[in-house]
Amino acid sequence: MTEGIIFLILLGVMVDPTLLFGGALATGLGGIMGAPLVARARVWIVQATVAVGLLLAAIAFAMTNLHLFPGGGTESSLPLALMVAAIVGNFVFGILLNYGVGNFAPSLVMFSLMGMDPRLAFPIMAGGAAITGAGASVRHIQIGQIDLRIVLGLAIGGIPAVLVAAFIVKTMPIETLRWLVIVVVLYAAAVMFRAAMLGRREHRPEGATAPVLD
Repeated sequence: MTEGIIFLILLGVMVDPTLLFGGALATGLGGIMGAPLVARARVWIVQATVAVGLLLAAIAFAMTNLHLFPGGGTESSLPLALMVAAIVGNFVFGILLNYGVGNFAPSLVMFSLMGMDPRLAFPIMAGGAAITGAGASVRHIQIGQIDLRIVLGLAIGGIPAVLVAAFIVKTMPIETLRWLVIVVVLYAAAVMFRAAMLGRREHRPEGATAPVLD
């Protein structure tokens, strides 16, 4: 939530208000609706799907950065059709947050490929994550599948980190930020692939045994 406030103050006024609040609220709504789905879903399938999507997105983004693929990267708003698609995408990212798939990497690629300045995606991403954290976390606590000690540790380390990161992101050249996004997305894809493979092994059904007839 600290990160959301910081980026809203530093960069939020530069983003189309409809896109800003629509995207953030969509992420929060997706996060709240997705919380109860985790307990009964095969998470490794979701993780593998997202990993493939991130890898393809990173390739497309790298081609854009190398001027081999058409793309923008300086806009603060989007045409109506792309704005609706972005809001729907943020809703999906909110659901995926409950599966351990962070919304920052896919959001950065999506908004950048749509032609937005990557820095202006941060208020939307952080605002959505803050709303999701406030809403979905309550449902996870009710479900009981959460270790509050880990939550506290992430908060203690995360708050000073985002104070530093916010000003680095604000002053970083766009092309450098784009390459950093590619690194982050590839790392996220690798983490998702690894988690999916481990999850698949854990959920692999045992071989069926034939019934014994008297």
